[in-house]
Amino acid sequence: MSYEHEQHNHESRLAMLEAKVNLLLARMNINPQEFEANFRRGAMLPQELRAELLDLLRRNQKIQAVARCRQVTGLGLKEAKDMVDAMETQMF
Repeated sequence: MSYEHEQHNHESRLAMLEAKVNLLLARMNINPQEFEANFRRGAMLPQELRAELLDLLRRNQKIQAVARCRQVTGLGLKEAKDMVDAMETQMF
């Protein structure tokens, strides 16, 4: 399979997943933009994980907080760091 064909398959699959998520959000009367904003700032995390990350931040262990966020959520480095940064700004 060529790179272009494989990329097209991934793009098609991503588009289908996004459509499914948007359908679920619509059926639940959830605004997609609000959902994404809440997710990016960590508000959608399980309470236990959120408390664990905030505790790491309070102990000045930001790198460990980002690593733990990545480990549990599967987010990439940039997305996890952005989420932890957003959580940190909410602390003050």
